Amino acid sequence: MSISDLEVQKIIDNPTLSNNMILDKVSALYMSEGYIVTLRTNTQLQLIRKKKFSLLWAVLWFLLWGVGLIVYIFYYISKKDEQVNITLDEEKVKNKSSIQELTELSNLLKDGHLTQEEFEEQKKIILS
Repeated sequence: MSISDLEVQKIIDNPTLSNNMILDKVSALYMSEGYIVTLRTNTQLQLIRKKKFSLLWAVLWFLLWGVGLIVYIFYYISKKDEQVNITLDEEKVKNKSSIQELTELSNLLKDGHLTQEEFEEQKKIILS
C-alpha cells in the first residue's frame, strides 16, 4: 500500500491541527510504510526509505535468463532511495499561531489576568 498525496493533503489542510500535530501525523503515516525521518523543523519534514535488494528477483532473473541477474544488479545500483519532503506554508503557520495566541489571550481575559484594554491592545498586535 502506498501513501497518496490526497491522504497527506487532507492532514495538512485540517484547520484544527497545530503544526506539530500535522508533522506528527504525516511522519507516522510515512513511518508505517518504512520511511525514516531525517530532518524535522517547525515547518518541514524530510523522510527517506532506503532501497532494498530483492534476492527473489535476483534468483528469478538468473534462472530465467542468466544475464537477467546482471541486468537486475545494474537496475538495483541505479535505483535511488525514496525521499519525501513536506513543507508547511509559512503564512498558514502564522495564521495558526495567531489563532492560538488569541485563544490564550481570551483565556487570560476570562481569568481576570488582563483588562479589556490590554486584551484589545494585544489583539491588534497579533492581527497586524
